Amino acid sequence: MGDNGIYKHAREGCLVIDSSTIAPDATREMTQEGEKLGLRIADVPVSGGYMGAKNGTLTCMIGCKKEDFKEVEAIFKCMGTNLFYCGEPGAGQSAKICNNLGLGIQMISVCESLSLAKKLGVDPTVVAKIMALSTGSCWSVKTYCPIPGFDPHLPASHDYDHGFESRLMKKDVGLALKEASRVNIDLQFGKKAMKYWQDIEDRGWGKKDIGIMLHHIAELKEKDE
Repeated sequence: MGDNGIYKHAREGCLVIDSSTIAPDATREMTQEGEKLGLRIADVPVSGGYMGAKNGTLTCMIGCKKEDFKEVEAIFKCMGTNLFYCGEPGAGQSAKICNNLGLGIQMISVCESLSLAKKLGVDPTVVAKIMALSTGSCWSVKTYCPIPGFDPHLPASHDYDHGFESRLMKKDVGLALKEASRVNIDLQFGKKAMKYWQDIEDRGWGKKDIGIMLHHIAELKEKDE
């Protein structure tokens, strides 16, 4: 929206799509300003991580005017296999931060489970395989396991580089907590997760993939020790 920004140069009627993960209020502000200039605005944050992007199987959460959905959907079919209409502009962001709040909590729980397995003398790789096929199954263990060597294609096998940066997870959990405060809902697990992701950043691991949480938890000590 700045002097050299897209809004100043786009033609009237142009469809402007933002795939950032930002506050829903920011998208709504962008929409209001864009519509004053005759622009059509859509927010399409995506999910699926490194492998989803590489394989073109991302999940796309679309917020736009209903009459613009088909056009937006056609654009994103080249990179995603799961496309959802979430509602008016800003709704895509709301859906994304809800998803990432769950992921932020989920990855911590998986890393706690695998750390406990190691302490109990059970190979965490075996436990991860059990979880992937049992009631503990979730994306963080089945598709994005944080154990180095579990899958040679994942960031965990490459020193947790080139993945979903932990600092971005902290940002997304923070956005969810801000929205929770706005609508007056108390997210206790979200608040606890925020502390964990803040600890990761404080350790200088903000640019490391979220699987680095496994190392953080493995190194934590009981308060009484």
